[in-house]
Amino acid sequence: ADNCQEPALRIKLIGYIFSACSLGYILGPFFGGLVATHWGYESPFIITAISILALLLWIQYSYPEHNIKLDKTKIEWLEAITTFKTVFTDKSLRIIYMINFSIFFAVQGLYRVAPLYIENEWHPDLSMFTRMIAYVSFMCLLANMFLLGQLAKRWQPKQLLTGL
Repeated sequence: ADNCQEPALRIKLIGYIFSACSLGYILGPFFGGLVATHWGYESPFIITAISILALLLWIQYSYPEHNIKLDKTKIEWLEAITTFKTVFTDKSLRIIYMINFSIFFAVQGLYRVAPLYIENEWHPDLSMFTRMIAYVSFMCLLANMFLLGQLAKRWQPKQLLTGL
């Protein structure tokens, strides 16, 4: 997606990337709940860790790096850290930072608070809880697969990102 020059296709491909993430949120809780029910709560984490290592090795050997190597320059750590002061001092960027923070805060609320509320309010068993998380993630998958591409045909990336 990052090498694609056509804006509408780039957005569609990014939607596919998010669809793959949604697929992880669907299959992870669904199968993780099944595995944990039978083999213990730690088993999904062990399976995931082994799978990630296998995936990293596969990517390393299947996709060689094609970027041009640049000369390494020394990082000015103090300068890099103090750049964060622009969050408070740059008035033109302040609203963008606040919107970004609000979106981040809302997403974290969705993925952190909603499951806690479900657990505290309805006390579902592990199997039901993981199916509910998988269902919500499935809705996100459908939106990324089918809606994002259609929206990208109608609006430019800047307009689309601003609206979303």
